[in-house]
Amino acid sequence: MPLPNSHYLIESQFAVASLSNRTFTFILVIFVGLFGLTLLAMNQGWFQSNERVVVSDSSSVEEEKTRSLQPGYVRVGDVDRPAKSLKKPRRADKVKDTGYDFGTTPAIAADSNETTKKLAESRGNPKLDYRRSSLVPAPKFDRTAYEADPQAYLTEIAPGRINQALSPGKDVIPIKRVGNYFHDGVLPGESIKLKVKTEPKMPTTFKAQLGAFENRLSTITVAANENGVAQASLKIDGGISGELEVKAVSPVHSDTARWLIEVVAPRTTTQKTSSNK
Repeated sequence: MPLPNSHYLIESQFAVASLSNRTFTFILVIFVGLFGLTLLAMNQGWFQSNERVVVSDSSSVEEEKTRSLQPGYVRVGDVDRPAKSLKKPRRADKVKDTGYDFGTTPAIAADSNETTKKLAESRGNPKLDYRRSSLVPAPKFDRTAYEADPQAYLTEIAPGRINQALSPGKDVIPIKRVGNYFHDGVLPGESIKLKVKTEPKMPTTFKAQLGAFENRLSTITVAANENGVAQASLKIDGGISGELEVKAVSPVHSDTARWLIEVVAPRTTTQKTSSNK
């Protein structure tokens, strides 16, 4: 005769056996996963000490230092560079022979011409400040007074005239530049002729950032000829290097004529020979 509740006892034993199998499978999966992760970590070097990494890097630095240099190269900050790229370019003898030197502007005597005399007279006189700066408005252009005595207007120095162009209008003719806007490869000591087309005999003021016109200054006012061409010659002195802008304005025309001049240092004979190889 079977024992009481034997059916329930069998089911309980089966449940315990099933639970044991699932637990074993779960533990086995975790073990296999951890084992695989350990292998991956060893392969990637996760367990290497920092000391080994430092030693490896230091050995690379030593190898870099002992690397031989190519002929004509020097090492700067662990980078090999051509030695000639670190040398300062030599100044051309042509510039030195003219008495000019880079970074300096030749002095101008106060009595060089009538314009420089008027500039010297303005020192210490607030009423004549317009002779020294373009930021100070120049006296208004009087056409009647100019036609009566053009020379008095032309020898006067007034950088602010560069701001006295007429406003555009129906009956106002704009000033016109004659020739190219850009002049490149200009050497210190050379001169450039700048021209504009205006009303015949009327004045035009040229103003450069640096350099000297015929009056030894960076601003000059000239009269146009019978054909309406006003011309000024700008000399590039030794204090100029790089790009230089020049403007021209006439008080009887609108707009502004402009030029851009690139001043370069001439190469020496040694530099020219090496570049032609």
